[in-house]
Amino acid sequence: MSDLNLHLLDQLAAPDARREVAEARQAAVWRGEQADYLPLLVEAVGQPWDGQVYTLPEQVADPDKMLHEALLNAVKVHPAQSDSVLSVRPQFGVGGLASVFGVEYELSARYGAPWVTAPASKERLAGLEPEDLDWESSLVPTMCRVAEHFRRELGGRLEVYLPDTQGPFDLAHLARGHDLLTDLVDDPPFVHHLMELATHVYVEGTKRLKQATGEPLDGGHHSGNLQMVGAGVRMCDDSGTLLSPRLHEEFVLPYHQRGLEAFGGGWVHWCGGDFHLVPLYLSLPGVKGINLGQPNRYDLAAVFEAVLGAGKLYYGYLDRGPQESLEAYFARVIRYLQGERRGLILSCGRDETMPLAGEMLARWHEAQ
Repeated sequence: MSDLNLHLLDQLAAPDARREVAEARQAAVWRGEQADYLPLLVEAVGQPWDGQVYTLPEQVADPDKMLHEALLNAVKVHPAQSDSVLSVRPQFGVGGLASVFGVEYELSARYGAPWVTAPASKERLAGLEPEDLDWESSLVPTMCRVAEHFRRELGGRLEVYLPDTQGPFDLAHLARGHDLLTDLVDDPPFVHHLMELATHVYVEGTKRLKQATGEPLDGGHHSGNLQMVGAGVRMCDDSGTLLSPRLHEEFVLPYHQRGLEAFGGGWVHWCGGDFHLVPLYLSLPGVKGINLGQPNRYDLAAVFEAVLGAGKLYYGYLDRGPQESLEAYFARVIRYLQGERRGLILSCGRDETMPLAGEMLARWHEAQ
């Protein structure tokens, strides 16, 4: 490891006692137990960086440069004084697993991650079976090689989590392009075939990446601050928000359940204001939690009533009003939980007007 990377890593070192407390609080929420205090994952003020940065092609050619970018991002964003369990990952964007389908993608300095530039043809996808997928010509071996480098270089000082794996319907959308949306009506058997393939790619690709990072199948880390207990994966469903409830129940939910249950369950992320997805996903046995990309578009009292009623959890941000004090914000969030100390792992951004992470944590505890 370079001297600069060692310097960055040293800045992320957390006292063992702090990490033990953070892990215990997050684990309690995953198990559905009442925590001593609900976890608060505080992000620091992002600091400008005038040192060396590397383009994506440079990072892929030299995994130590990708590790540098990962550590730099962690130093800029995450302090060690809250309930965060810090982690880093190789960044390969949404196109990593999709490359297994034979899509065209671009790996250039123009993008921060491999970018799908053209989907595969319907004829190619219709003729594919799981045994026909060309893993070795995809990005997956490179992703595994970089993950192994991270794991080896960090030596347990910082957790490594998976590159972006998306979810079966998002992968199908990347593989087929927007024509998938008309295929749902014009050719349902083809869509079911493609969803079988996409589910296989999600599960098999995730297993390969977990082997590279050393994660257990039913646990791991994510988002730079989250520890997962009894849940092995994050699953995205941004494309599924385009569907009606009926189409979603037929073409998405059964495949996502299979993808989740392969890893002891997981949590689901989506963007948009689609409240109907909340009860649909909370009804799946494989879903242990949800994350809303745009929580300001929801009735959060209704969201948490559903989450607590299902015995599951919400992880992520909840928007703070522009004129809302930190104390009022914390009090409002706590009211959603109806006196419970379960069901929430809250990420909270911090700007220059707010107290340090330790003081924020103390005020969060006072609110409870």
